[in-house]
Amino acid sequence: MKLGTNSRLGALLPNLLMAIVVLMTIPCACKAGAQAAKYTLQRSGTADDASARLIESPDIDPGRLADPSTVRVRPIEDFLMAQGTPPPRANPILFYAGPYAPGLPNYAVGFTTANCPNDANNHYCQYPTSRIAVVDYAGGANKYLERRGYSSLGTKTDGSITERLLPDGRAEVTVVLYTTNALTFASTNDTPSAETGERLFGSSVQDLLRDRSRRPSLGNSSLILIFKNTKLGAPMPDLVYLFAFGISPPNFELDSLYFNVNARGSLPDGTPAQCRVLQHFVNPPPLLIDGVLTTPSLLDGNWLSEFVDIN
Repeated sequence: MKLGTNSRLGALLPNLLMAIVVLMTIPCACKAGAQAAKYTLQRSGTADDASARLIESPDIDPGRLADPSTVRVRPIEDFLMAQGTPPPRANPILFYAGPYAPGLPNYAVGFTTANCPNDANNHYCQYPTSRIAVVDYAGGANKYLERRGYSSLGTKTDGSITERLLPDGRAEVTVVLYTTNALTFASTNDTPSAETGERLFGSSVQDLLRDRSRRPSLGNSSLILIFKNTKLGAPMPDLVYLFAFGISPPNFELDSLYFNVNARGSLPDGTPAQCRVLQHFVNPPPLLIDGVLTTPSLLDGNWLSEFVDIN
């Protein structure tokens, strides 16, 4: 049944009700605001705040956002100078040195493809054999070639290092490195080093000095490395020490690594080719599972991508 109403009263009722609601809301809002003011404290700025604002507004001077002892920007040269250090005395291996390149430092770490199961038909393998690629991301190979009278390859580097103080006294470090015209070569990963494996793409330093008619294969790379270091201003890690020798500073913790390379060059028979390297490591944070803090483990040692494509 539809209820009948007085037309005039019906027109006034909504206005009366709205006024009553507004009058009731004002004191409630004032009371809520007073309670919020009583129990809410002013939050001080943190390194997280400074980092977020710095990312959103990169033109802002980081020194105005936070105490320099909390957030710090370092030159990329600090990372570059740490690469290619002499090998440890306990394991004095020079991976790329040889008769034509004596004393060549371990200027870069070799990135390999995923380990394949022992399957005769290679059902789970992307490549017929495991591969390893070496990219001169820090420019050490180019400097060595120049010292040996070889023309510069035009390798250039650019990037930054950002440090953020952590509550435990360590520093979270983000290294961003861009490299152009980096010497790149790839080999089979079935010998002690990329230098001695069967060449699949490009030429190594020793290849170029042995046969100076060979043309180098060059690539552009992007490296993003995030880790926890001993303290603010602590020395940068050498990636060869970290990955090849398994040596790291005390309390060092690798969080993630992203490495992307696009190189142009040739196959061993001179055929023009391209090489794409994509490597991505992630150390997942601990998870609370059934009340127990557990560190999850991903496939193949937390390497999400391990590609060395040649075509």
